[in-house]
Amino acid sequence: MDRDSTASALPEAKGDAAPPSPPLRRTGEFSCSNHLLNILAERMIREQERIFSGPTPPDRATLLLLSEAAGFALDLRPLFLRELAGGGLAESYAGVVVLDQLYCKYGETEAVRQYLPAAAAHLETAEKEIADRFAEDPAPEELVARAFSAGMDRLCADLARALGEERIACERSARYAGKKAAFLKEFYTGDGRFAESSQTAAVLALRFGLTPENWDLWVLVVESLLKDIEKKRAMHFSTGLVGTAYLLPVLTEVEALDTAWQLILQSSRPSWLYPVIRQTESPCVTWSAATCWLFETVCGIRPDFGARRFEIAPRFGRFLQYARARYDSVFGPVTSEWRREGEDFVLEFTVPEGTGALVRGKVYGPGRSTLKIRHY
Repeated sequence: MDRDSTASALPEAKGDAAPPSPPLRRTGEFSCSNHLLNILAERMIREQERIFSGPTPPDRATLLLLSEAAGFALDLRPLFLRELAGGGLAESYAGVVVLDQLYCKYGETEAVRQYLPAAAAHLETAEKEIADRFAEDPAPEELVARAFSAGMDRLCADLARALGEERIACERSARYAGKKAAFLKEFYTGDGRFAESSQTAAVLALRFGLTPENWDLWVLVVESLLKDIEKKRAMHFSTGLVGTAYLLPVLTEVEALDTAWQLILQSSRPSWLYPVIRQTESPCVTWSAATCWLFETVCGIRPDFGARRFEIAPRFGRFLQYARARYDSVFGPVTSEWRREGEDFVLEFTVPEGTGALVRGKVYGPGRSTLKIRHY
């Protein structure tokens, strides 16, 4: 299947076309010392604008996959609130993801409290038709469905706990525990080894905590993912619509940052930069999830504005000389910029009024600060 032409397509509108949504306000910028990454970031943001400002609202699968990424570059709060008020969104997995984004990125507590009970109640009957479409090596549909069902319970429980909604938190945590046990029984062998080989299967298991508690068995899942990427596919991904959205964050979480960098800088097909170099091809719609990685990992901006705080934790690497990002939060601009100076790094960041930022173990108040970090 032609990933670049097929995967960039969105479902067509049915019936009469609705009037275009109002233009979305841009809220973020990213740039770095790699010219191709700068082009990729801009193209992904434009693709997000096209999706979320189109004549019809994005389908729920698109909201599920892209809301976290697009929320750095675009102000999606009006769209999210409009979709929630219209009903239906709370009846899908996307409802929980959107509520989580409203809380973390926009500090919305009232609306999240209002819609969370319905979203939690509908998780058991939510749309389960999630598949790793366009994957070169797709994960079994049953695995994808079970992983998402468990993962959304865990996300819902975490959100409820942050809001102090302990009844919902305890209920969803219990559901997650039961689904995790069933997942381990179904997709792991008797000695605790993961029985699936696709990249997406490993990514979802790691993303949603669906791995054995035993450290050595967890390592085996990580190693199987890295082996497939680095050796079997010569530093390429084989994930589809679902797996690609979570691939870079998972690699970062398991401390395989060097592999993540080599993947995003890969230029042969399939890769994020292949459409950039070819110039004539559109990036796959889910590839724009990489914008989240650029903001959250490369520049380290991790918002939690429901709690009026955020973290600045950039992951410096050997592949860039500098990187900078600006995120116009609900409290004001958040900036994170770093550059190399010899073997050291200089980090400059801005904290808006009414918030605090955790940076390298210390909480910083409003204003601009500069840190010199010895050989990272």
